Amino acid sequence: MKVRIRNGEINGIVAHDGLTAVQTEIHEAGEAGKSFREFAMGFNPLMPVQTEPYDWIPYYGYGAGVVRLSLGDNTELGDKVSGGYVRWNFFPDATVKIGDEIWVEDGKLVYKGGMR
Repeated sequence: MKVRIRNGEINGIVAHDGLTAVQTEIHEAGEAGKSFREFAMGFNPLMPVQTEPYDWIPYYGYGAGVVRLSLGDNTELGDKVSGGYVRWNFFPDATVKIGDEIWVEDGKLVYKGGMR
């Protein structure tokens, strides 16, 4: 899935599977459903995704290379979108490129430089 966000709002989604379900949920959530909330990326290699007894990623901690992109009410983060809707979306196989540098590739943290 690819999500394009411009000026804090979703303005494009491409998905091979589940596109209709995603569009329905975003529509039903109103303004909050299409609003950027936060981007987070795990750096801790000692916190792998739990695969037993089932795949599970806790919202509060996830390992190196896992990306969390949240949509919805962002008032607790200091912005203005309210409405109560919050959706944490986890991507354990994401690729993250910052400028010309790849930081995460297929869910694996590859960036070796220092924090800037």
